[in-house]
Amino acid sequence: MAALIDSSKRPSSSRYMTICCIYIAQTTTTATSFTWNQSIDGKTVTCNAVNNSNPAYTDCIELRIDGYYFPNDVGCLSQWSTAIASQWDPLEFCRQVTGLSITNASIFYECDANQRRIVWIAKTWSFVEDMRYSRHLRCYF
Repeated sequence: MAALIDSSKRPSSSRYMTICCIYIAQTTTTATSFTWNQSIDGKTVTCNAVNNSNPAYTDCIELRIDGYYFPNDVGCLSQWSTAIASQWDPLEFCRQVTGLSITNASIFYECDANQRRIVWIAKTWSFVEDMRYSRHLRCYF
């Protein structure tokens, strides 16, 4: 909120000083962005960090669903990839998060020990055992 002040009406006393220009930056999370904690199809989706500062995409860092990672049947890349895993649907998941018709996503695929992973296909949840997992998700607008 800004106010215009007529400086001609200012008292001439030296006890007054001019204060100008305060800028406040605000990062806004909208319905089209990841949040730290949200619900999708009855499961709790959490991100250790979110990045909504780029107008081209929204990031979920350390994406987990009820504490589980999504699987990864793409490979042990340890980097961002646009390859889509067959055991879950990242594009539809992005659409669910953003409410937009998302056509592109990047997933950060990694590997570790064989563990239980959560699967989401056609808005239905299930589990698989897999050593590979999907660590981060980026949804492009």
